[in-house]
Amino acid sequence: MKKKILILFIMLFMLVGCGKKEEMVCTIDGTNLLEDSDKISLIEDFTFTYKKDKLNKLRLDLSFTFDNDSYNKDDMQAVAESIKSTYDEQYGDYKNIKVFLANKNNNTYVVSIVFNYNKLTNDEIEELNLEVEETIEENRDIFENNGYECS
Repeated sequence: MKKKILILFIMLFMLVGCGKKEEMVCTIDGTNLLEDSDKISLIEDFTFTYKKDKLNKLRLDLSFTFDNDSYNKDDMQAVAESIKSTYDEQYGDYKNIKVFLANKNNNTYVVSIVFNYNKLTNDEIEELNLEVEETIEENRDIFENNGYECS
């Protein structure tokens, strides 16, 4: 009897599955966008997480690496906190968007913005100009055509 239940459970799991999850990361060097590009470098990473072929989560990581000769630790921290504060102000009223700051190493700070895309309303998506294409392939094409490397 136990063997039949186990086989039934395995077959049911195979039929239902656990929800196909797919991820794509698109990266670009955004240093040329910075005023102090000779003292700070910027790498942008967009991570798209799809579940059952629908965009579930969108994460933007902005990695700022400071030149140690131009910035001391306190200045690096102040600049990073200022950048985070800008995004806090922009997205603070949205409960399904979170902003984080992490010190990756001595001179690299990462500001992360996580959009729980599947929980945003259509009005919020439109208001924030977060419309994305339906499929991962379409978004890959758009980002790669704009200079990003996607994997």
